[in-house]
Amino acid sequence: AAQSADLPIPALINFDTTPGTDVGNIQRRVQAIAPAARISPHRDRVEPLLRSMRSLQWLSFGLVVLLSAAASAAVVLAARGALDTHRFMIEVMHGIGATDLQLTHLFQRKIAIDSLVGSVAGALAGAVVILLLASGASFTGDLIGGASLAPGDLVVLLLLPFALTALATWVARMAVLAALRDTL
Repeated sequence: AAQSADLPIPALINFDTTPGTDVGNIQRRVQAIAPAARISPHRDRVEPLLRSMRSLQWLSFGLVVLLSAAASAAVVLAARGALDTHRFMIEVMHGIGATDLQLTHLFQRKIAIDSLVGSVAGALAGAVVILLLASGASFTGDLIGGASLAPGDLVVLLLLPFALTALATWVARMAVLAALRDTL
């Protein structure tokens, strides 16, 4: 039945263009040869998907900021809890001549180690999720031109645990110093 003259079969020709190509000129030339032909750029069809992906990138960035703020709040609470737990020891250390900076370094080092271990564990869990998502959604690469993580993206992801550790260490330092100054 496909050979019947009553049933037209569309011909599909797929071609790639370089950036800056005048698609309107190609459309005019094609219609001069085949008036019923039309050009349908994939970009028009994929643009809503690309907009959604850009929105997800901003949402992800916002989540990183919110999680950093939540982690900072948790560090402040942990530092103040540790100060309250060790209040007697701190008074003894002050009595034998320890300065606020020396005491701060002790708390800061402990929180830095804890946050580094937690950040690396979280990064490893995140890497597993990224690998699972990348292997499960490999078909989207054809739709958007080979979606993958660029080397710069990988560097950012690798540095993220260290950045969070630095943030936690700095927040702990500020919280402990502020708390020690308030007690004196």
